[in-house]
Amino acid sequence: HSLEDYALTRMIPGVVVLAPQDPAEIRGAVAAMLKHEGPVYMRIGNDPIPQIFPGDTFVIGQAKRLREGSGLTVISTGYVTPRVLDAVDLVSEEVDVDLLGLGTVVPLDEEAIITSAMRTGRVLTVEEHYIRGGLGSAVCELLSGVPGVIVDRLAVPHAYVPSGRYAEITARYGLDVDGIAARIRSMAQLKVPVG
Repeated sequence: HSLEDYALTRMIPGVVVLAPQDPAEIRGAVAAMLKHEGPVYMRIGNDPIPQIFPGDTFVIGQAKRLREGSGLTVISTGYVTPRVLDAVDLVSEEVDVDLLGLGTVVPLDEEAIITSAMRTGRVLTVEEHYIRGGLGSAVCELLSGVPGVIVDRLAVPHAYVPSGRYAEITARYGLDVDGIAARIRSMAQLKVPVG
């Protein structure tokens, strides 16, 4: 399992870290990499994933808003994004989610994240990475100076992960549609501190 790569590569100054979220973004990310001046790391997986974007437009460092809401910000990256999208749709009558899909882990789309976080007051990051050092850690670092925002991270615990079928492993760590939906519901119930 490659669950430490975001953490390792984002600590190298000047390295761009990409995690495309569907086949169209993979094509767009490859084109963006070829035009970019400097080192770029891109994570892609093996299993087929659904197409969620209509075209291959990809801009390094630019988030895509997949759902617009004001009750909770959910931020995802990479191959988990289609499942996050399904989970958000599953709870859409219960929770008003602002969903940001990030095809880029470094650099973050700081403006999009901060604007959404300030509007909702609650942020949940979802990623197929160890809970330490990945997207969730980067978002926590970014939002540490923003008062009144609660951040939770759904990721893999920092421990050795057993081998198994992909669907079984993602379900074990709550990274399947049902697990993500449950975490969204739980996060939406947290009280946002005032002042």
